[in-house]
Parts: sequence; structure tokens; C-alpha cells
Amino acid sequence: MGAPSDLLLKRAGVAEDALIPAFAAKVIERENGTIRFTHPLLSSVLYQDLGEQRHGFHERVAGAVDEPLLHARHLALSTESPNGRLPPRSTTPRDSLQIAAHLLFRPSSRSTHFG
Repeated sequence: MGAPSDLLLKRAGVAEDALIPAFAAKVIERENGTIRFTHPLLSSVLYQDLGEQRHGFHERVAGAVDEPLLHARHLALSTESPNGRLPPRSTTPRDSLQIAAHLLFRPSSRSTHFG
């Protein structure tokens, strides 16, 4: 997911107070209008701990982002295998090519990337 903004988290259904413990424990921090993990290993560990809930997480993010590439990426990560769902936000041939290239050349280990 990269470094989400407060607005994106709100659109994805994350309650404002849900992150208070993570901020207090210095697991996440605000930087330049975004929220990010204080260390890359923290995001990897938490992502691994999501298990099968990862799919629901990516589906929620896909519904919350406006950028076609991010939408397609999270839509693809919301499932283990192809299911025929196409990213409806790809409105131009250039968007379609960027999305296809990004998904084709993404790392094969999907379990260590937050997005």
C-alpha cells in the first residue's frame, strides 16, 4: 500500500483511533502527509500475520484508491488466482499498458509487499 494518507485510510474504512496504539508504540509515524512504518521489517511481519485476511485488505484498498495502477495492483493482490475481474478504472490504452506491465513484472513473492 505504500504510505497511505489519513484520507485513504478513512476511505478504506479504518477508524481514526485505530492507529493510536501503533503511533504510541512507534510502529508507524506521520511523514509529509502520509503514514508509514518506522521500519520495513515491521510492515513485512504485520503483513505476514494477516494470513488470509490479506485478500480482504487488498480488496478494501482497491476500492479506496483512485489511481488506476494502484487499483489494479490491489485488485490483483486480493485473490490468489485469476478470476476474470478487470480493473474498471483503466480508461485509456496507456493506463492499460502500465497496469499490465506493472502486474507482469511485479515480484513473484507477493507475501512481503504491502503495496
